[in-house]
Amino acid sequence: MRACRRGRARLHGAGRAALGALLLVGFAGCGTDTSTEPVPSPGEAGEAGDVPTPGPLEVYLGDAVGARTQREVAAELAQTEEAIAACMATEGFEYTPVVMVPGSFEASDDPLRGTRAFAEAYGYGLWRQPEIEPGQYTYMLDTSANTAYRESLSPEAQQAYDVALLGQPTDLGDGQVSYDGTGCTARAELRDGAEAEYLRGVQEEVADYLQSLWEGDDPRLAEVDAAWASCMRDAGYDDDSPQAAESRLLDEMLAVFEAAPDAPVAAGRVDAGAEAERRVALADQDCRDATDWSARRRAVEHELQREYLDAHRADLDALVAALGGTGVLD
Repeated sequence: MRACRRGRARLHGAGRAALGALLLVGFAGCGTDTSTEPVPSPGEAGEAGDVPTPGPLEVYLGDAVGARTQREVAAELAQTEEAIAACMATEGFEYTPVVMVPGSFEASDDPLRGTRAFAEAYGYGLWRQPEIEPGQYTYMLDTSANTAYRESLSPEAQQAYDVALLGQPTDLGDGQVSYDGTGCTARAELRDGAEAEYLRGVQEEVADYLQSLWEGDDPRLAEVDAAWASCMRDAGYDDDSPQAAESRLLDEMLAVFEAAPDAPVAAGRVDAGAEAERRVALADQDCRDATDWSARRRAVEHELQREYLDAHRADLDALVAALGGTGVLD
């Protein structure tokens, strides 16, 4: 069995992790239920007025297609799994298309990141996080047939199987291995093995660009952040932007864990860190409201996204077409 988490993630959260569900294709075996109950849309998961309107680039990539039924996602999974099986056959291996375990689907009902309701419950989601990321869903997969087949192979053949399925490995130490995504899984999900490397490059470029928007690198975004920063100074916090506040808190939290990497952090320290984070996040929300930060910043982001979309239309057309024509990078 394998647990999977999928869904759409918006531009909230420190670092590239927040972009993962929007832009990075997952590994084999991630699917969902076959019932017709729709996955909650972002508008249903957070209060009205708090959820940012998707920009032109996000809409084009499929971040705003709205709720899809579990049956539709399951059909997409089946298509991908059949493509993986065909690819593995050409590599000389058996592969049984993975299916979702009945009754294992669970969707998040928490408010979305960036909303006041999320800040009240989790701050920025650093010290404490929802069990399932808001706007996403989780499920279990039956991988037993492929596990049994792999275990029947010799050690050398197992390594070749992994390379064929996932790509070239990198040893991360402590028994952890990372794969570069050049195997049948990525090639099947991209629908075109010949262009897989090119399309992964397009994905990375878009991820870098959206990350730069989140970090506020453009001067037009810095101007919007300046009014917010002035409000926060009045509240006793010396951060230049919401992103800087979140990153500072993340660094402080990581320092606590790194100070004693082999020992659990005391519950009292976690509670104190979570409460301090919550206070900053709520002050952040107050200053967003007071300076109209969200609407002003989103207007600039929309303009910048439109510029990027117009400048990279051919590459983005190829990426969306390769991913099934929907732009949904699940």
